[in-house]
Amino acid sequence: MAWFVPMFLNAAMLGPVNRGGMMAFCSSIAVSMIFKPFNRWAWAFIVIAVLGMSFLLVSGISFNIPGSDRPISAEQLLANFGSLLGQKSNVDDGDLQGTKEWRLKFWTLIIDDTIGGGPYFWKGKGFGINLVSDYNMQVDAEETVRAPHNGHITMLARAGVPGFVLWLCVHLSWAVGMIDGHIRSRFAGKKVWAGLFMWLLIYWLMVVINCSFDPYIEGPMGGVWLWSIYGVGVAAMWLRRREADLFEPDEVEEDTSNDALSEMGKI
Repeated sequence: MAWFVPMFLNAAMLGPVNRGGMMAFCSSIAVSMIFKPFNRWAWAFIVIAVLGMSFLLVSGISFNIPGSDRPISAEQLLANFGSLLGQKSNVDDGDLQGTKEWRLKFWTLIIDDTIGGGPYFWKGKGFGINLVSDYNMQVDAEETVRAPHNGHITMLARAGVPGFVLWLCVHLSWAVGMIDGHIRSRFAGKKVWAGLFMWLLIYWLMVVINCSFDPYIEGPMGGVWLWSIYGVGVAAMWLRRREADLFEPDEVEEDTSNDALSEMGKI
């Protein structure tokens, strides 16, 4: 219970401020419930979230976090969800509509140049060029923005369609491995292995969803975690096949001692 309260408060503060983080967190809850639909903590989060949202709607409470132009309020949270669905809001949404239109226009240009049969279908534009400046989509004179705020679209623009397909294969094959490891571990009664694979899958999912809205994995703040999780997942798949009893040493020792006693009895 000690971890649930700070997690819920963190999610409540994150939702109105960051659309990518909000979607990543909601996706983690959804995946958890797919594999464990009767998990009490997931249901507790949903119930408390509904009650909290109802309270914000009825009370009209709104306050700002220092450094953010988006308030913590029910209206802002609804505006965030609406912007993801393509809806416009009448409230002051902290430039949600403007950033969304910039992203969609930028992504459309990249898709037209690659998947749409443009001149960068095969090779992309490379990994050194400032994509925002090259597409004339820069937002400031210092040219501080380099990516289209979507890690997957960035890979498409820089590596072309073949590179983008390889990017998808790398991630989807890893995700299938995590699901396979989780299911096999559950059927084998290996709860620790099953939990590890599920944790890795959910962590990975949150990263790839978050990087669909922000340049999250282009820097160490997201990139280090993504590839660390990826490496741990590969190691977990290898170890599960060769050391299935790695997380049950007590049971293994007990079985070994019983075998030794049996051998002594025969003597």
